[in-house]
Amino acid sequence: MNALITLGAEGEIEPQRNAVYSKGRKISGNAQGRLKGAVLINGSFLMDFDFKLMDRVLKNPTKKPLSCGFSARRMITLKDLGLIDIELAKKSAQKRFLKQRLE
Repeated sequence: MNALITLGAEGEIEPQRNAVYSKGRKISGNAQGRLKGAVLINGSFLMDFDFKLMDRVLKNPTKKPLSCGFSARRMITLKDLGLIDIELAKKSAQKRFLKQRLE
């Protein structure tokens, strides 16, 4: 979320879903796991994505949404927010991660 703010976008954490939302739509999913005493944390931002194609591919032949409840209407990308510089996005995420790690 802090990386989004650094980029000039809005963001809020949704703890129940373990995700970050911007403008009411999911922009980042996060996960955590443990392996041999280490804690592994994974998070991502969608830079750009063909939601229409994904929506078509993830539906069954009867055109009912999958039970996982995927809907492209509930997701957003950095490009949708006007942020298209991938290097800037990487630097922002890295900067915020390092700052938080040192605090």
